[in-house]
Amino acid sequence: MHGGRRTWCGRRGRERLCAVTPTHLELAGLTTRIVGPADAAVTCVLLHGFGAPGDNLVDLAGELDAPVRLVFPAAPLELGGLYGESRAWWMLDLARLEDELRRGAPRDHRDEVPEGLAAARDHVMRLLDQLAARFAIAPERLVLGGFSQGAMLSLDVALHRAAPPAGLILMSGTLIAEAEWQPRMASLAGVPVMMSHGRHDALLPYHVAEVLRDRLTAAAWRRAEIRRTGTLAGVAGVPALSPIRGLSGTQRLTIRARWPVAQPVACPSFAPRSRLSRGRSRNNA
Repeated sequence: MHGGRRTWCGRRGRERLCAVTPTHLELAGLTTRIVGPADAAVTCVLLHGFGAPGDNLVDLAGELDAPVRLVFPAAPLELGGLYGESRAWWMLDLARLEDELRRGAPRDHRDEVPEGLAAARDHVMRLLDQLAARFAIAPERLVLGGFSQGAMLSLDVALHRAAPPAGLILMSGTLIAEAEWQPRMASLAGVPVMMSHGRHDALLPYHVAEVLRDRLTAAAWRRAEIRRTGTLAGVAGVPALSPIRGLSGTQRLTIRARWPVAQPVACPSFAPRSRLSRGRSRNNA
């Protein structure tokens, strides 16, 4: 193992990988946490969202019981603030986003190309190259994904790499840079895409996630699946990891779930800890 220990936990003593102790590497200038067997057949790189700490998604490793290497790079930008470590792949206009939250009027970002997107893409592209060289990872054994800003970046990276990934996991992402992305989407032909999104997301509207799904489906000739959650944020850790299924060399990927698979919910320990995104991780029921 690169890191992790098994413990007994759960209501009925069910064995689960409750706590993980990742290995730390510096790759492409990014502090990167790695969990999983050294000889893993599949590598999954997951990018955290805006305002989250670098280890924000590491606990997802405890949901998998499969020979998969999970890689969690920390974004390069430090935000500081009152909520502990807080990082970003690119900066956002927080005042405008707070205003949108207050008014309940989220914007459609499809025409926007965020300043800093290209630099973030370069960081992740170099990280993937170094990761592939270090662990001999073929493109067909690499899954990319992320949450919110990390989901947008993972799709952007997939659209710009010479070889497509084996799968995409987009949790609470949205459509941005449409003029740049649309012509490249055919490069993802045949790539399985799993999307999860909160039906009542106050920042990234669900209907735009549906547009992104339809764009990917039309361009890539394969149905992109979106899982709707009844929450503000679509951190669907259990079902959203399904693109790894079938790649791990096992007949079935077992996911030891904290929540019913039929009802993925936002888990506060996964959701970004910034003031802006705390509101997205609360169920509005």
